[in-house]
Amino acid sequence: MVDALSLNMKRRLEREKLYMKPLLRLEYTKLRKYEADICKAFDKVIACSECDKQFLSYNENVAVCPNGVDTDFFYFNESTKGSSSDLCFLGNMGYFPNVDAVLFFVKKIFPLVKKKISNVKLYIVGINPPGCIRNLARKYQDIIVTGFVEDVRSYLKKAAVAV
Repeated sequence: MVDALSLNMKRRLEREKLYMKPLLRLEYTKLRKYEADICKAFDKVIACSECDKQFLSYNENVAVCPNGVDTDFFYFNESTKGSSSDLCFLGNMGYFPNVDAVLFFVKKIFPLVKKKISNVKLYIVGINPPGCIRNLARKYQDIIVTGFVEDVRSYLKKAAVAV
C-alpha cells in the first residue's frame, strides 16, 4: 500500500518560500523516481486514494483501497452526539499535509465560521504540533491545540463537525 509522498512534496514545493524551492525540487524529483521504481517492482500497488492513484498513473498496476474507519471503536448514535458548535481537526501534526490543511482552514475558513457562530472553538488534536500550530493557540483564544491525547473520541464526541 502506498501513499504518494511525492504528491505531498509537490504540494509543499508549490507553497514554500523561494529559498527552499531548490532543495524541495531535488527531493521531489528523487522521491518521484523512487516511487516509480518501487512500484514497478510489484505486481499490484494499492494507493490510499484516487488522487494518489492518478498521481502514480505512470504505473498501470495501481488500484485504490480507501482509508477505513473502525466503526466499532468510532461509533455514533444520538447519545454520543455533542451539543456544542465546536470544530475538531484530528491528525498527526508532524505530517506536513495536516499542518498545511490546518493553516489553510484557520486562515480562510474559520473566520467565516466565526462570523456565523461567534462562540465556536477549534480543537486541533494530534501528536507533534510544530511551532506554527502551537502559536495559533497563543494568538487566538478560540483555538485549542492539544498535542497528543490518549483517546480522541471525547474530542470527536463534543464536536459538531470534524474538519
